[in-house]
Amino acid sequence: MASGLVHRFASTCEVSLVLVALQAWVATASAQTARDRDWCFSRGAGDGQTILGCTSIIKWIHSPPHDRSVAHFNRGMAYTKRRDYDRAIADFDETLRLDPKHVAAFINRGVAYRNKGDVARAIADYDEAIKLDPTQAVTFANRGNAHRVKGDLDRAIADYDQAILLEAGNVGAIYNRGLCYFGKNDYDRAIADFDTVSLLNPLDPNAVLARGLAYSAKQQLDRAIADFDYAVRLDPNLSAAFFNRGLAHLAKRSYERAIADFDKTIAIDPRAIHAYASRCEARTITGALSAALADCTEAVDRRPTESTHRAARGITYLKIGDLDRAGADFAAALQASPNVAVGLFGQGLVKRQSGDTPGGDADLTAARARDPKIDERFATFGIKP
Repeated sequence: MASGLVHRFASTCEVSLVLVALQAWVATASAQTARDRDWCFSRGAGDGQTILGCTSIIKWIHSPPHDRSVAHFNRGMAYTKRRDYDRAIADFDETLRLDPKHVAAFINRGVAYRNKGDVARAIADYDEAIKLDPTQAVTFANRGNAHRVKGDLDRAIADYDQAILLEAGNVGAIYNRGLCYFGKNDYDRAIADFDTVSLLNPLDPNAVLARGLAYSAKQQLDRAIADFDYAVRLDPNLSAAFFNRGLAHLAKRSYERAIADFDKTIAIDPRAIHAYASRCEARTITGALSAALADCTEAVDRRPTESTHRAARGITYLKIGDLDRAGADFAAALQASPNVAVGLFGQGLVKRQSGDTPGGDADLTAARARDPKIDERFATFGIKP
């Protein structure tokens, strides 16, 4: 059974690269060609050109420390854009050895560490950058992103607050703060932030999608559907909007609309496993059991240890009357998640229908203790003890 909305947020401004003002230096020796300097210090150079030009300047023994520092920084930026984070970090290390107060090098080394998954080192670099220059909104926003990845939502919010204080229109910080409020179940504040993002950037479907998810979490399903409608008008290929609109229709018992949205989700993204499981649920309710079984089997085959997928197929087998296969799926669901109410309730029903009334009643009682509405959930499928 679908246990809730699956959140498909598209991260805005997850990392921010800071470019320093690039300068051109007067030639001092033929070892440095005009092309090398132009490629290393010009904004118009491509990443490969920057790497070649800066490498030439770094290798020339007569390059002054300041030239060498900037060359390492610019080459590090080029490596970052190429996602070659180890080389980028090495260049930013050298920039900081030559210029220990190079704020942008701390920020962008933090970006590289963050993209490598080393969140602690990223935060340490952002800390140093803030000590040197506490006026850069991007540094607070990036540190907020790192804290959010760690799950430290309160610290993330504090950083986003500071970023927004320094730059009132920082859309990325406002959006990501909304995600944090959502993560804290503070849906009203999340909606307020997503409202602001939509005002600042009315063509951004992600803020509308996120706001729809917040309305869904508040059980304001009509408002959620309205946002999902708007999101797909802004981006007709936004599979997450179709999927979550399908879940909202499923919760409203508009099953054909839900199935149509899950169809669209899968057409856009055939890897959307949860869409198969949710379509299985809707089809099981409507009695399209063969198609439902195919959907649930697709979900199980792709993710065999997912308890919700096993439980959903167990319900379908239960409606078909295949108690052996239903029991096997409920057992697998409980093995993956021993306390899942759907698995216990389904297993209890299978036991009772197989003649083990005491064992079945014990499972039903345990399921009801975990989810007082579990009878109602199964009744949606036309299944009662």
